[in-house]
Formats: sequence, structure tokens, C-alpha cells
Amino acid sequence: MLRLTAVALFAASLMLPLFTLFASAQQNPGQRAPNPQKLEKCKTLARERGFLGGGMTKGGIKPRDFIIACMQGKVS
Repeated sequence: MLRLTAVALFAASLMLPLFTLFASAQQNPGQRAPNPQKLEKCKTLARERGFLGGGMTKGGIKPRDFIIACMQGKVS
């Protein structure tokens, strides 16, 4: 019984680094940090166009969705 417990603990100690490596690689694949200046400009543009707070405004578009589209260059 003691031998089985020791083997299980050894196997678990080998798996932990592999799991943490895989988990960290999957958190944000291919995403970059947003440009803070561009983000502020998009927030200002959203406020100017009537997106003031949370919830649905302007034909069912959320302010967050507008800002994301602006950051992607889809808003003119």
C-alpha cells in the first residue's frame, strides 16, 4: 500500500508541471495587449455616439461591442 501511494505521488508530481505549462499556453493564444491610447479614443468615440453605460443602446448594440469593433478598425 505504501509503495502504491509513493508511486501515485511521484506520478502526480511529474504531471503538475505539464498541466501548468499547457494551461498557461491556452489562456490567451494569439492575443496582444490592447493599445491604451487607441482604447481611450474608442471609449471617447463611444461616448460621443451615445453609448453611455451598460445595457443595450443604439439599436441593441452594447457599448462593449462597439468599443471592440472600434479597436478592430470596423468603426469609422
